[in-house]
Amino acid sequence: MKIVLATGIYPPAIGGPATYTRALAQELVELGHDVSVVTYGESEDSKQWAVHSVSKSIPILRWFWYAQKLKKVGKDADVVYCFSSVSCGVPLILS
Repeated sequence: MKIVLATGIYPPAIGGPATYTRALAQELVELGHDVSVVTYGESEDSKQWAVHSVSKSIPILRWFWYAQKLKKVGKDADVVYCFSSVSCGVPLILS
């Protein structure tokens, strides 16, 4: 199954969503799923799953950039899981 995890922050950022997203991605990969992560800002790369970053430089425009990235990465995904109803949910609706 192809799964996209949409999150506002991802390591090296510190916080619950960043830690939870990485742990969930690891678990899903170990179960045999194809996992991609979409996030804002700089992020650490993973050899086991794809990490796609979107610039967080311009507040409103970044939602549209994030929506474009979600549309591209998630076009054939079985599940798109959002960790935030605003920073990720709005772009998901736009995509």
